[in-house]
Amino acid sequence: LRTISIPELPKQEGSAEFFVLLSFHKVEDVQFISGSDGLKSATAALMKTDFGASFPDDGPERIPRRGILSCSTYTKPSCSFVLLLPSTTTK
Repeated sequence: LRTISIPELPKQEGSAEFFVLLSFHKVEDVQFISGSDGLKSATAALMKTDFGASFPDDGPERIPRRGILSCSTYTKPSCSFVLLLPSTTTK
């Protein structure tokens, strides 16, 4: 439930951490934290990703999440994003 495939990214190697800000309608923001410099450009693909977050209504609430994007040329899809536990969002 915490792993999301990101098939839009080209085959590449590496991993990186990102902050993702989710709202009822869409991904509001994505910020690169650290990791492989080649994955900095993955923010555009993550902005288009459906993380399946559920909200009780369409209010203004937002949920910040932290996750790790991991890519390998040996897997299909080549990249996946794993949401970390909410307690790690502030670190």
